Amino acid sequence: MGLWRRCTEVSGDVRRLAVLTFPKMAQADREGIACDCFIDALVDPDFILRVRQQNPKTLDEALRVAQRLEIWVKKTENLQSEDRKFKEDRRVREVAKTENSDQTMELATKAQMEALKREAAEYRKLTEEYKKQTAKEIAEYKKQIGQLEGMLQAVTKTTPEVLRLIQEWNLRHMERFSSEGREVPPVMDAETLSIC
Repeated sequence: MGLWRRCTEVSGDVRRLAVLTFPKMAQADREGIACDCFIDALVDPDFILRVRQQNPKTLDEALRVAQRLEIWVKKTENLQSEDRKFKEDRRVREVAKTENSDQTMELATKAQMEALKREAAEYRKLTEEYKKQTAKEIAEYKKQIGQLEGMLQAVTKTTPEVLRLIQEWNLRHMERFSSEGREVPPVMDAETLSIC
């Protein structure tokens, strides 16, 4: 399992656990705790240090930093690998030149071509796997965004209805006390309703 996918899964788990563990805590405080827990869950100490140096404030920022660093690390490793391959190829060419044998040179060139073909095929395979994985993650993000938007719409639609029901209950409460000739204690005043 790649670090990219692991980071995404860990961030989701940390977010769920933070909400379950601290349901009454302010969102900003909960995000700070979740951010620290996510960073601590990363495996490589050097990677943890690099993420902390970026000073992320929220879990989403920490995830983005970790993913950017993972891409950078992979690119660096690929460049180093290509540099090693280049040096090996150059050594092979130098050896072939010193032997002054057309046959040896031809064999070395064929071997290099075969090796390059295998490497190109492997690179294409890895690229396709990465594209598929990225497409899956993007689809999952879109799905989660859709779910969150649906939840937000539901909350937005129900809030005015809840306020209306509270006002109706308040009116009935006041009418009942007034009809009985008693003083009406304020159950929900306008300020409380405006806060809701």
